[in-house]
Amino acid sequence: MASSRVLALLASSAVAFKSMENSTLGKLDPNRIICPVLASLANNGALKHDSFGLAERADIKAALSEGTWVSKDFAEFQSGGISDYTEVHKFDQSVRERCAPLVSGVKGAACFAERQLPGGDGPNRAKSTYRYLNIFEMNGLETVEHGFSTGVRGGNCNSLPSNDLCNGKYPCEPLFKKFYASKADSRGRLYLKQIKEIICHAIAEGDRSGEFAYQNIDIRLVGLSIHKVPARSWQMKAAMQGWLSAFGRPDEHGELYFTVADARAMLMEGRTPDGWKKRRWGCVTKLGGCPTMPNGKKDSSLLAQIEADLPCDPDALYWHKTSDNFQVGSGKSCKSDSSCSDTHELCLSARCTCSKGRNGLQMLIKNGKCSEQGKVHMYMGEKCKFTRADNPSSPWTWSSLGNATAIVV
Repeated sequence: MASSRVLALLASSAVAFKSMENSTLGKLDPNRIICPVLASLANNGALKHDSFGLAERADIKAALSEGTWVSKDFAEFQSGGISDYTEVHKFDQSVRERCAPLVSGVKGAACFAERQLPGGDGPNRAKSTYRYLNIFEMNGLETVEHGFSTGVRGGNCNSLPSNDLCNGKYPCEPLFKKFYASKADSRGRLYLKQIKEIICHAIAEGDRSGEFAYQNIDIRLVGLSIHKVPARSWQMKAAMQGWLSAFGRPDEHGELYFTVADARAMLMEGRTPDGWKKRRWGCVTKLGGCPTMPNGKKDSSLLAQIEADLPCDPDALYWHKTSDNFQVGSGKSCKSDSSCSDTHELCLSARCTCSKGRNGLQMLIKNGKCSEQGKVHMYMGEKCKFTRADNPSSPWTWSSLGNATAIVV
């Protein structure tokens, strides 16, 4: 599934897909929306945005909640996680200012308190609480891309050089076949088992463009300050499992699955699967009560999805079991970044691993040292652009890069 930040994948709408020719989006190309769920919402008009492609947090929350019947706390969490830009920076999306306590200081706490007042999500809400995301400008934006992903709809700019199969055109059929169609069982179905296999494949060979891609710590999620989660893997695990909860079709035992056509509808065409019907799903924690699924069991909470076991080691070395056999670091054992002899290595999972280079791409070992890649991926006919996360910043080793530096390579 394409990278797109903090569970934005988990929503859609029942309205039928409109082709680009009949779309009301005009000059805004839905294929530039790297999240398949936001693409489906925008394509059918469920997600409001302006002529620049900017969507405000309350509108994203409403589209998630009303379009798919996801729980309100989950819709709040999702919308708040991806819309981080005020009026001042809604066009450049270079300075993040979350409307949240704990992580955003006094301003964030004041904004969050304002939202809790009556009418905090209404049309007359305080302008100071508005937060935006340009849903057509998510590619390369570290704050919204997952730590790792398949890159089918975009968000494929920091992947294996051999994953540059798309010629800059997205959605990408070769990546869809590689990560999704190839995983279907003998009946052509993708159950939770296959979904987890896709996650593992993305860990091993996928893109690493999000702000958590090079984090070596457990983090505290906004709104879940008492709970720590693994930084690099939490987004993809929760997004993919939630995707199945929301849009999977029940088999004869009530177990959810996708057909390859269902997956294609969302990933390649930006629409909901044929015959899909809304049902209640999703919850942040079990405390609020999780909806009952078609198999009679309660849906997994966000925290349970994040902590779910995988049939692979999420901390395993990546990119090295391919035909290219890329070496992403010296592999030297470490306890901290300072333990690594190469100044461009980070200590990830107790191994010295090359960081991103100045061009936003994973550095590779060449002649015993971390070296920047010369090959550049393309996106929609343009060279890939990277915008570094800030407040807090993402871990790059190049001190010459300031926070939120946009680089065209």
